[in-house]
Amino acid sequence: FEVAGLSFYGNSDSYLVPYTQDVFDSTSSSQSLTLTYGDGSTEIFYSGMDFYPYLCKNGSFVATRNYNSKGITTSNEVAFCINSGLFSGKEIIFSRADRATSRISSAIDPIPFSCNEVLFDKISDAICVTFQDNLEILNKDVNNVVGVLKGTDRNYAVIISAHFDHVGGYGETYYPGALDNASGVSALLEIIKELVGNQFDFDIVFVAFNGEEMGQLGSQAFVKNMNLYKKAVVVNIDSIADIDGNGIQIIGDKGLQHILGSAWQEENVQVILNQENIISDHISFQSANIPAVTISSSTSADELISKSHITTDNATNIDIAQIDYVAQLISDYIKEIDSVESILDNITISKATNR
Repeated sequence: FEVAGLSFYGNSDSYLVPYTQDVFDSTSSSQSLTLTYGDGSTEIFYSGMDFYPYLCKNGSFVATRNYNSKGITTSNEVAFCINSGLFSGKEIIFSRADRATSRISSAIDPIPFSCNEVLFDKISDAICVTFQDNLEILNKDVNNVVGVLKGTDRNYAVIISAHFDHVGGYGETYYPGALDNASGVSALLEIIKELVGNQFDFDIVFVAFNGEEMGQLGSQAFVKNMNLYKKAVVVNIDSIADIDGNGIQIIGDKGLQHILGSAWQEENVQVILNQENIISDHISFQSANIPAVTISSSTSADELISKSHITTDNATNIDIAQIDYVAQLISDYIKEIDSVESILDNITISKATNR
């Protein structure tokens, strides 16, 4: 942002725009999973060593094996019924997948719990699981990264965003996050390079969001303090470089989907207009009646999810050329915008609904 010569946002004296959010303190937290077998014997496993931390406040539970589950789709899944705690009455599905779940909320049903092959084989033999949660939660100052390319009319803005956070790792297990979402941040940086030096009738605000994996907390904080502009539109970029994707999909506000989709389809770009709201930072803006979309790879939501938060989400498994392609598409479109008002005149803002 500094090298490109972007201005600070609002009254900030830095590109780092702080906000506070709850974070899980891995250094003082403990979680255990006790398995009970048919012969009455037990075995205990610990987060940070045997499984990825299960990020849910007050998430302790006891669950018994459900042999008649309708939620099982593969032989790599085992179902239990939760009998106590916050999720009592819900089903929990243990999956043989070294995949990190960023957070668990009461809105999710069934509850997903990914585990490695060793732990999965043990759970497959268990009749009861007891999860003890002792997560320490800290309220900490963290930052979004924000820079502005100033326009001639500073009442209006186009916001280009991508989240930079991911799920980290535990023990010796590390989740690189190349697709989700180094690909989006890379495109954001390429767009900055492409647009700096041009003159626009509106501000262009570039934002790298923190806290997306924990529930779009960074974008929520940004929206709460977004009082600089009369009107704005948002293009968010998330997971755009799936190596198996052969196009892009546009998710979010239906009117803005149609405008971008029509423009790009005229250039023979393979575009899917996705009416299903995949969760990303566009939701925070839509909830505040600000038209927003997310640009993503054209693969299905389930396939994108299966490729995220895994140890093999690294640079060898993404399409680097797609990053440049999407960045150029977005840059070229912004260069053609006459005014933000001209976009808003042609859309009816649609509210977001979480998936």
